[in-house]
Amino acid sequence: MPVTSEDIYGLGTELSKLGNEAATRAAIGRQYYAAYHKCRSWHEALSHPGNSVMRGVNAGAHLQLISSLQYPDAALPASVRQRSKFLGAKLDILRIRRHWADYDIQESVKAGEPENQEKVAAAVMQDCDRAY
Repeated sequence: MPVTSEDIYGLGTELSKLGNEAATRAAIGRQYYAAYHKCRSWHEALSHPGNSVMRGVNAGAHLQLISSLQYPDAALPASVRQRSKFLGAKLDILRIRRHWADYDIQESVKAGEPENQEKVAAAVMQDCDRAY
């Protein structure tokens, strides 16, 4: 059965309530992926999606999306270009935190980090849902 970005976000919220290090790290990842999928859908729905400056560079789909959001098409209205840049910047912050949570396991998660990830992901997802 398919899931939505909101389903993934909700799982992250539930994981963060467990209070242990592994669940907290998994929650950070789920929050990123919820925002990533929401941003991808938002970007694909644009009349003129941005172009990644990372094309041809060894960059995966995640960095290409972030780059495309950060460099929106000039044909878009200024307000949409501004929102796209905001989404790209915030999604990159979430991605960096997710990478840290998955790969830097020798360091403990700092107090407040899961809540911050959750708040930023929620803001990104809400911004994607606003009409433009």
